[in-house]
Amino acid sequence: MKFTAKVKDLARVVGIAAQASSKASVMPLLQGVCLRSQASYVLAQGIGHPSGLAITSACNIEPDEDGSCVVHAKRLEAALKALPQSADVRLSFEQSRLLILCGKSRLEMPAEDGDRFPGMPASPLADPVKLDSALFSDMLGKVLHAASGESGRAMSTVIHLRLEAHGRLTMEATDSRRAARVSRLTEAASPMDVLLPKELAIELQSIIASEGAESIELAMDRDTLRASIGQSALYG
Repeated sequence: MKFTAKVKDLARVVGIAAQASSKASVMPLLQGVCLRSQASYVLAQGIGHPSGLAITSACNIEPDEDGSCVVHAKRLEAALKALPQSADVRLSFEQSRLLILCGKSRLEMPAEDGDRFPGMPASPLADPVKLDSALFSDMLGKVLHAASGESGRAMSTVIHLRLEAHGRLTMEATDSRRAARVSRLTEAASPMDVLLPKELAIELQSIIASEGAESIELAMDRDTLRASIGQSALYG
């Protein structure tokens, strides 16, 4: 794996994927992000344990050599933040080391082959529902405070998202002591009924802010929700 990118572009995708990476895990690989260079882009992937949250984010880069590696998420994120954001940075992976070159700066990090990283969840087969991302994030912000941040009764830690066939989107949450509900008309026409864990909702808000995309696409099957925002995707 060898490629050159703008520091700010690579820092963005690594930062987004790192949101899913486990802070501590019996599987050290899950404390890392998997970087994959292929075709015309570089992809960063993170998976959480035991939450099962998974995030991918990509940027358009022509790699010099396809490949993949796994490196500690927070260490890589911190290293990229310390570099000049407008500069070019070159990454190469060989013999269990990730080499990072930027101007006169040189940094090596231990890394593992990306083939050892767990596979990402399968995408739902259902057709996605497209919504305005600013509206979606604003509505989440109005109900998040009412969802409990502590483990307890399952329904107290989620946001209930309901999209009706005529386009009305409703979000509601309660922790049994307080409740919040917001409803807006949208242009979407496909019904959807989803329970969003609070953790997942917070990550969605963060990705929307990082990507700056105009829309979010949601697809749901019995087991998996996929949210696509710009060049990033969240699975939960």
